[in-house]
Amino acid sequence: MASNENKINTMENLSSLLAEQSVIGGMMIRSDNESAIYALEILRPEDFYFRDNRDIWTAVLDLSNRNSPIDALTL
Repeated sequence: MASNENKINTMENLSSLLAEQSVIGGMMIRSDNESAIYALEILRPEDFYFRDNRDIWTAVLDLSNRNSPIDALTL
């Protein structure tokens, strides 16, 4: 029973990781579209489970607040 629980937790974490990476990746590709602007308005660093992704999202918000481009070079 415990091994099934661990498997589920691993899948949830993987799913969470992929979702977080998708949000960040989408922002880096096109930060000026309606969906990206909405994500900037509603997502906070604490919404990200993985610390690295929280740190990256903090940088995304900082760049957005400074009206700087959000891409692989600026992050």
